Amino acid sequence: MTNTQRTIELLDFPNNLRYMDVSENRIQRIRNDYLDGMHSLMFLNLTANAIEIIDQEAFSDLTNLEELILKHNLLGIHKSMPTFNSLHTLQYLDISFNKISAIEKNLISECVNLDILDLSHNNLDIFEPDLSSLRKIRMLILSTNRIQTIAEPVRNSLNNIARHHNLTVNLFDNKFVCNCKTVDFLKWLLFSNITFEMLEKYSCTLTNGTVVLVTKSLIPELEYECKQFIAVIIFATAFIFVFITSVSCLTIYRFRWHILYWYYLGKLGRNRPARLDMEPIYDWNIYLAYDDADFDFIHRKLLPTLEGEMNYHVHVRDRDFMAGEITAVNILNGIRSSKKTVVIFSENFVENEWSKFEVNMALVEGQASQREVLVLVFLGEVQHVPRDFAALLSRCSVVEYPEDEKVEQAFWRTLADLVDK
Repeated sequence: MTNTQRTIELLDFPNNLRYMDVSENRIQRIRNDYLDGMHSLMFLNLTANAIEIIDQEAFSDLTNLEELILKHNLLGIHKSMPTFNSLHTLQYLDISFNKISAIEKNLISECVNLDILDLSHNNLDIFEPDLSSLRKIRMLILSTNRIQTIAEPVRNSLNNIARHHNLTVNLFDNKFVCNCKTVDFLKWLLFSNITFEMLEKYSCTLTNGTVVLVTKSLIPELEYECKQFIAVIIFATAFIFVFITSVSCLTIYRFRWHILYWYYLGKLGRNRPARLDMEPIYDWNIYLAYDDADFDFIHRKLLPTLEGEMNYHVHVRDRDFMAGEITAVNILNGIRSSKKTVVIFSENFVENEWSKFEVNMALVEGQASQREVLVLVFLGEVQHVPRDFAALLSRCSVVEYPEDEKVEQAFWRTLADLVDK
């Protein structure tokens, strides 16, 4: 029947009709009730209409339909394809030339008797329907689409079908690509038990844009390039990892004292109180950093003068550390709660395991509080000043304790000026 019919419902078809051809009309939609009761229909040709929509239950009464031809329509316009799962007796389905760009995974999953499926001349980029139940299919036509590769689950389903009977697939005139991701697909085309129509004319596009024929000689070339590519990726990944690790380690090393400062400050868990004018309140005038080997100088000379004569409150670790607290936290607490950190810089001090920690905590505290904290008092001659300490000399105040008692008063005045500064 060829005319200008827009809908099927305007014609009164007998329910026992077995063959229906309404091709080359202007039918735009097939509604659920258009084909009600047509249980005997075995052949339905809807070619060359303008069908855009097929309602989901439109074919539900066609329980004996064997051939359905829907080519040259517009089913892909709305990007919502119907499923054909109610057509359990269907053997031939042609939905070619329909501008279809995507199909549902369950499009034909229950069409267990399907023998031929024609999806050619569409716009399919991906073909991934569920074919696991289609044990009888013998011909799959997917020519003239935009398919770049066939996914492994679909390939496995087609391989299973080909183990039971001959299977022919037409993939001519698609947009295959030749790269590391598609090597397995290309091997499948060339070496599987499936018959691919016009295989000698299949082509694919290399990564450089060159179009080549899909041949057996292409596979070794691709695999070699892929090995080189993988080697480059591994090398680049290793280089990036080493670079990031190195930069991270250098950054951590450079800011190690800052990291330790904030780590132990978090453990300390308290801020320094301030007056209303925002000036900080200090519990001590001086935090004293020294080595135990200088005990005589500290307890017989330094502390009596600073505390007894100059009335300074001096934080001394042997006396003022918090009981039960770890040494690092005690040191940071003493530095933060003191206006100045005075280091008795001697040969013994530079060899002390805590010397670098105390000096650097004082420097970071100075940066954090934007004030000058550190004062170095040289006690005796230091034969070898470690490089880490040598770099600090230009960053803090330095005064030398004199061996001549005649100039000792000048030393104490200078030290007092530096503490009060």
